[in-house]
Amino acid sequence: GHTHRLGVTYVSDYQGTRHGVECGTLADPLADQFLYVEDNPTDWQSGFVIQIFKNDKVESYPIHVINGQARFNGKVYKA
Repeated sequence: GHTHRLGVTYVSDYQGTRHGVECGTLADPLADQFLYVEDNPTDWQSGFVIQIFKNDKVESYPIHVINGQARFNGKVYKA
């Protein structure tokens, strides 16, 4: 399934460190299309993930969109 959560989780073991990415939703979690949750609380965030690849490494940055604004690298972008 899918979760609509936004985040990056790191897991380390004998094989090294990996990370899992949850990309949130591009929709507003409080919009009408989600009325089916019937006022139940949800752990959903509006946003997306930027991934930067360098050589054989990847780093993931979750970008939370709040009130139509996304912040990344010290800059504010209108979403």
